[in-house]
Amino acid sequence: MSGRPSGVVIMNPAVPGAMGGAAAMWETLQLDPAGRGIVSSGYSSDPVMANFRDCGFRASVPKPDRLADFAPTLRNVMAEDWAGGKMRGGRPRGLRWSGGATS
Repeated sequence: MSGRPSGVVIMNPAVPGAMGGAAAMWETLQLDPAGRGIVSSGYSSDPVMANFRDCGFRASVPKPDRLADFAPTLRNVMAEDWAGGKMRGGRPRGLRWSGGATS
């Protein structure tokens, strides 16, 4: 991506009838392996929230998110070096993409 660092994407893990955040993050990382993503959901028991790094995200923030809560996470993700957390070998664990929902 032209040698410039990428920004940060913020995604919801569950989008009814659509790809969903986990699959979208995987697709993002295929385009930009250094891509940075934060997952945010109101469902604390969502497996993507609990295992966000396995899905390629760098952080998770529970909803409802306020700027005061979100800003430190966003700053940290923007500042971190991804070398230590790089996904190894293809699709993140536990991610199944069937054209509809993720799990």
